[in-house]
Amino acid sequence: MNPKYFRTVVTLKTNHILIGLGGTGGKILRAFKMRMFEEFPNKEERENQPVALLYVDSTREMMGIGRADMDVMGQDASFGENEFLFIKGCDVPELLDNIDCHPELRGVVNNVGAVRTAIGNLGEAAGQKRRAGRLLFAVNARKYVDALKNCFVKCNERSHNNSKQVHI
Repeated sequence: MNPKYFRTVVTLKTNHILIGLGGTGGKILRAFKMRMFEEFPNKEERENQPVALLYVDSTREMMGIGRADMDVMGQDASFGENEFLFIKGCDVPELLDNIDCHPELRGVVNNVGAVRTAIGNLGEAAGQKRRAGRLLFAVNARKYVDALKNCFVKCNERSHNNSKQVHI
């Protein structure tokens, strides 16, 4: 058999939720998604796989329909809005100025001055600063839980198996 025409078909017995955090996590999910397009070129077959993706980032850099680096065999493999959680949608200086109004951040921000010094001016995104990423993630924890619930629902629609594995 010619290996060029051989395609591996994997039957998944468990639902899988893959979560990519930040730029590196997004690149890994992008590679996985592109591989799914190669393995399952038929949209219906791909959509029936018990796999859900969730890309969490403070920048929309890897988003956008029609990106050349997301083209697989003439198909657009871009992340959809239901696969992406944008966590930059808050004013961090204002948040730190009014930290007492955000009890959900008590475990993340012990010393406002130290956090302010450590993260500096964030600009467009978390700027590769771990503390900033943690703060943005904590602020958006509810949205993350909701997005994760949507991943569970998506997997349940694709498979009658209630077993799930979450990969971060």
